[in-house]
Formats: sequence, C-alpha cells, structure tokens
Amino acid sequence: MELAPIVLFVYNRPQHTLKVLEALSKNPLAQQSALYIFADGAKPNATEEQLAKITETRQAIKSKDWCKEIHIVSQEKNIGLAASILSGVGKIIDKHGRVIVLEDDVEVSPYFLNYMNQALELYRDDEKAMHISSFVPVGIGAEKLPDTYFLRCMSCWGWATWARAWKKNVTDSNELYLRLKKEKAFNKFTMNNRLSVIKDLKLNIENKTKTWAVNWHASIFLHQGLCLYPKQALSAQIGLDASGMHCGNDDLKLFDVTLANTTNIYRVEVQENKYALKYFMRFLTLGNFKGYQAFRHWLRVHKAITLEKFERLK
Repeated sequence: MELAPIVLFVYNRPQHTLKVLEALSKNPLAQQSALYIFADGAKPNATEEQLAKITETRQAIKSKDWCKEIHIVSQEKNIGLAASILSGVGKIIDKHGRVIVLEDDVEVSPYFLNYMNQALELYRDDEKAMHISSFVPVGIGAEKLPDTYFLRCMSCWGWATWARAWKKNVTDSNELYLRLKKEKAFNKFTMNNRLSVIKDLKLNIENKTKTWAVNWHASIFLHQGLCLYPKQALSAQIGLDASGMHCGNDDLKLFDVTLANTTNIYRVEVQENKYALKYFMRFLTLGNFKGYQAFRHWLRVHKAITLEKFERLK
C-alpha cells in the first residue's frame, strides 16, 4: 500500500504543535511516512511576544525526527491559513495524488494513519468518495454507529482526500452560494439549518473572513460527494479556548472525545448512511447533553437556526 504524505499547517502555537507532533509520531506508520510542514510567517503588526511564539513553533517542528521524511516550508510573511492550505495541499496532492491533512490543534490517535491510508486505498477509484474525516462527536446513540459510514457533510479536524476530488474544489464562495440557491439546496446543505454554512459563505463573499473549509464543504456537496467517517474519533480538537471563543463551557464539552484505540475498516457501500445522518442531526440539535442542559442547548440551536434562515433573506 502506497502511504499518503502528511501535511501539517502551523503558525504560532508551539505547545499545541508539539502535542500534535508527539501524537502523530506514535503512529506505527509515521516512520514510513513523509511529513510536509508549512509554517506561516508573522503579520506586519506582530508583537514581540507573537514573534517569539512563531520562532518557538519553528524550533519545535525541527526538534525531532517525527516521521521518516520531514520537509519544512517556512513563509517569510503571513499568508493566512486559507491560503496556506490551498497552496500546501495543492502542491503536495499534485505530486503524490493523495494527502492527509492536519492543523496545529488536531491531536490524533495512534491508529489515525492506518485508518487514513487504508481508506484512501479502499476508495481511491470511487468518484463519489471525496473526503475522509477522522473526527466524530460523542452523542447519544454513538455505540450504534457502524465501523465506518458515509455522510454528505465533512469535518476538517484531521482529514484526507485524493487529487481527483481536490480538483473539484471551488474557491469562489459567491459562485458556490449562487449554485446552492439555484438548486434550492440550502436545507440539505445546512442539515436543516443546523450548520451555519450559509452565513460562513456570505462572510467570505463580504471579505469579512477567509474560510477555506466552507468552500470545500460546499464543493463536495454540489458534486454529490460523500465523506467517510469512523465509528469513534481518531482525532481531537485541542485548540478550543473559552476565553477566545463565542461559546460557553457547555459548548466546549460538545467536542470532548476519547480517541479510538483500534480501527476496523473495510469497504462499505458508497452512499449516505441513514442512521449516521440521524445521529449527527440529533447531536447538532441536542448535543451530548441530557435534561436541562439539553434544553438549554436546544434553545441556542433554535436561535441559530432562526438566524441561519434570516441569512437567506438578506
């Protein structure tokens, strides 16, 4: 089996970066894999503290032989995460035909690379399979999820894809928005308004944000593409911080996961799994809460759904 190259994007979080690299290096396939690290540069108005963190991050990525091969690309200036990912993934996938992608706040299971490489090989010729996800939230009914399954929505907290799929990625948010509107696909795309992806597209259109993930999500959706998921998370988001997020502690608990200590991957039918869809819909509505906490979360979701509907009327 040809092992896919791993691409890691870092900036100014040395401790997070080290934790990600330490976890990655514990994968048995790490010492047979090539790792490409793209380190973004400083912004023009960067403080001394920020410059120091960038320097510390660059020292961290050079501190060990994390994989068999390590290639580092350091930017002199800040180009931002979206540009980094589009450029970095594009270069590596053009060369190798497939790629595994991590950011500096995604910690992985020791079985992450095994899952990713097997999935990339199993579905390499299936045009409908466009993305491999590794993060799965923990909610009520998780134990009934299949070993692997497909959904139309994607997760970017540890993912992989092929050149044949990535070439379908549209980076123009306005084009994607108009196509979704023309096809009257807003409800399905937003999972009945539970995802704020229309708002994200509009923020891109208005140049208020530069979010690559929503464009990739929409590109997959508009090509009737599917994303593979595991039963249990093989990656975890370690960068969430209540002091810097517009959410409370209850929201942060939504993303707490125990990483899988094994994988069981085999070929399944390339179509959306009905139970998994219901599971994710329920999670997006009630989270993993019960009782009063579930009710509080439902109120927040209901408010978000109303706002998402309002976005369409603007």
